[in-house]
Amino acid sequence: MRRVIPSVLWVSLIALGLFSFLQLLIGIIQPNVAMLISVVLNLVILWGLYHGHRWAFVVALVLGLLGIVVMLARNPALGLGALIGNGLVLVPMLLAKDYFWGAHRATGRFAPYCHHCGCSLADVVGVSCPRCGVEIRRADRGETV
Repeated sequence: MRRVIPSVLWVSLIALGLFSFLQLLIGIIQPNVAMLISVVLNLVILWGLYHGHRWAFVVALVLGLLGIVVMLARNPALGLGALIGNGLVLVPMLLAKDYFWGAHRATGRFAPYCHHCGCSLADVVGVSCPRCGVEIRRADRGETV
């Protein structure tokens, strides 16, 4: 079972999807290989964000911030557009960071979590998730299978 995607993350996913579609149109209208490569990379990042992969979170964050800095240095007017556009992806993504990084214990180790809703199971002794009620598998509890 998959974890439930936080609603705020959908803003990032939809914005990144729309930007990718616009880049695809521009890349087709004005043949530009770099723009088409950017579309492919955006779609890979979009897939990774949808599935909660940490690498996608880090890559999206680094490339988004780098894009803002580069655009501001080249042309402040375009940089402002990049700031707003990338902000639509980065801010909701940062608000949903727990979807990617999960709960940590005080020891700094990752706590077991429910694979359905993402709820921390660090202190749960029952057989079902306290948030969604799904039966907890042994691996979810951090036990060896």
